[in-house]
Amino acid sequence: MTRTGWAARLSFVALSSVALFAQASSSSSDAGIFFNKDDGGTQRMSATMPQMHQKNAGMNVVKNMFSRGASAATLLFEVQGSASALRVGPNATFLLRLTQKQTTANDMPPMPTSAADAGEMKTFMSSMMDTPPAMAKKGDDFYIVHMKIEGGSRTIEATQTKNNGFKSDAAIPSKVDKTAADTYTLQSRSPLEAGEYSVVYFGPSGGGQFWTFGVDVK
Repeated sequence: MTRTGWAARLSFVALSSVALFAQASSSSSDAGIFFNKDDGGTQRMSATMPQMHQKNAGMNVVKNMFSRGASAATLLFEVQGSASALRVGPNATFLLRLTQKQTTANDMPPMPTSAADAGEMKTFMSSMMDTPPAMAKKGDDFYIVHMKIEGGSRTIEATQTKNNGFKSDAAIPSKVDKTAADTYTLQSRSPLEAGEYSVVYFGPSGGGQFWTFGVDVK
């Protein structure tokens, strides 16, 4: 399926600044966002939850006083650091392995009482945060976005729309193909230019995870 529009709907829950640094290789069928390596394997990508800032908040209040409805809020999503540790080629293909399973308390390891237990809990939490949300039902809910570098951070802007969604001009025209049950590939329609990017879940009630990467074109 090919998409040509640059604007995309985006829905986020409340976010806190949580950075997950481990970049682990995997060839398993576990849910997650992966990129296809040149050697034929796949590497699981780590997710980051960005900080969220409302732009022009005071101006929106003034506009609301003279309009029938609330003005759309423009939000800035910020990921710390000017570059992602993960570098890929301009024609990179991403593998989306989705899950329909909601994580419950029964899935969690016991509360840590030792260093080994603490390590197990940390691994579980990192894996859970890296996994696409269970409400993500199809590959069309994911996009590649081009991030700006501003003051040592990577950012995108998104404007609020109806139904608590957002739209963003940072979305790159891309194509999504279903390859198996709950499994899709995502690729830009054109080679990516040098810069900083992210795979983002843009579907309803999105979790706001950013799977960041960069492209270095020689």
